[in-house]
Amino acid sequence: LGDEAVREVVRTRDAASLRWLGLADNGLTREAVRLLAASPHLDLNHLDVRGNGFGPAELAPLHARFPNAVIEG
Repeated sequence: LGDEAVREVVRTRDAASLRWLGLADNGLTREAVRLLAASPHLDLNHLDVRGNGFGPAELAPLHARFPNAVIEG
């Protein structure tokens, strides 16, 4: 999918209904993390970003934004 697809997902109000988002192995960058963490609409219970090369520093904003979610990275 890449960062541009993430941008499209997070900008829509329909994203508010998402509880699980699987983005494993999609060639995402730190920009995708920034977009996900800044989204006013997302209220995730589970986020899978494995296989995108993110370490603890990149995952920290996601844990802060979705403190009750399971974040796989």
